[in-house]
Amino acid sequence: MKFDKPEAFTGKTALLSKKRFVTLHVDAGACDAQYISTLWHNGQIVGETTSGAWDYQVNASLALGMLRSDLSAAGTEVEVEIYGERRRVIVQTDEPSWDPQNERAACMKDITLLDGSIGQELVKRAGKKPTTMWSTAVLIDRPNLVREVHNDYFSAGASVATTNTYPVLKDRLEREGLADQIETLWARAVQTACAARKAHGTGRVAGAIGPLVASYRPELCPPAAEAETLYEDIVAALAPKVDVFLLETMCSADQAEGLLRATGKTDTPSWLAVSVDDFNGKTLRSGEPLEVLKPVLERHKPDAVLINCARPEAINEGLEILKDFGLPFGAYANGFTKITDAFLTEAPTVDALQERQDLDPTAYAAYAMGWVAQGASIIGGCCEVGPAHIAEIARQLSQKGSRII
Repeated sequence: MKFDKPEAFTGKTALLSKKRFVTLHVDAGACDAQYISTLWHNGQIVGETTSGAWDYQVNASLALGMLRSDLSAAGTEVEVEIYGERRRVIVQTDEPSWDPQNERAACMKDITLLDGSIGQELVKRAGKKPTTMWSTAVLIDRPNLVREVHNDYFSAGASVATTNTYPVLKDRLEREGLADQIETLWARAVQTACAARKAHGTGRVAGAIGPLVASYRPELCPPAAEAETLYEDIVAALAPKVDVFLLETMCSADQAEGLLRATGKTDTPSWLAVSVDDFNGKTLRSGEPLEVLKPVLERHKPDAVLINCARPEAINEGLEILKDFGLPFGAYANGFTKITDAFLTEAPTVDALQERQDLDPTAYAAYAMGWVAQGASIIGGCCEVGPAHIAEIARQLSQKGSRII
């Protein structure tokens, strides 16, 4: 029964007065919910608990109770009053709470939900043939379009806005004759992300920094000592204005080393995101095994390590290695069939890549929820993953009892 119809219908009041027996996941704090603890929603009493206790099988505080029927769908948030303090409660599915394989329990935790594609989303919305640096030039020509993309991701449920600065690097802009506008581009990228966060009322801003020279071409990147110097300007420009650095699509250990050296000179946290082979998630795109990252991580101690911009199937493999590095970890995949040879040329455009047709929001969210089950605490999307995909992930996270932070 849908209770949000525009007009009242016969029997609606009576139906709303009825209650359903539900299982509740309680953010209990020091005390579990007690017998006849009051359930609240929007300042109104909507039910009461019949019992509550810590469930050692699922490692969570659970309660049983009677809840107003229109609020009884799995994933609905209400509050329970425990000794005068109201605590967050999430309605659970009708399945048994005990999960022998811990698949559901693994999903009931705090998750950082990144946004999805920025540059690719801008290309789609503009409706124009992509150029090598179009997503950068749009910051000058149509900054409101960038703001619109950030707004839509926050509305979808993302808790992080990623600045449109991935390719805004001096070596790339010089090829396009835009180097004299680099500071303006950095400033506008940060301003649009921060404005969207302010309008949304909560969230974080991640300062994106991509590879020097070209994406997916680690053999062209300067060695770490030189890269460290080349990254200094963008790091200095973003550090005081963002909440975290998102170091994206690092395809070799040396690429990661150079950028981490630069960001490590600031107090701003860094999340390192590496890209793996599309058909072998155990290796970086350089061909190096993922394990070569371990000494780099031990030297620089980033705040998280992720896999990005690869097929989701490959990410599944890679996370099994990342989870043993002792850091918070996560993933955000792309929606391409693969990174093609045609893209691995000088100054390519995204029309050299093909979008997959089997990764609609539901299919992509299934992969993302699998990463959470593997232990990931930071998830989101990369190229070809849009607001609809993020919204579906947010919906499923809420339904599983996770809190998006």
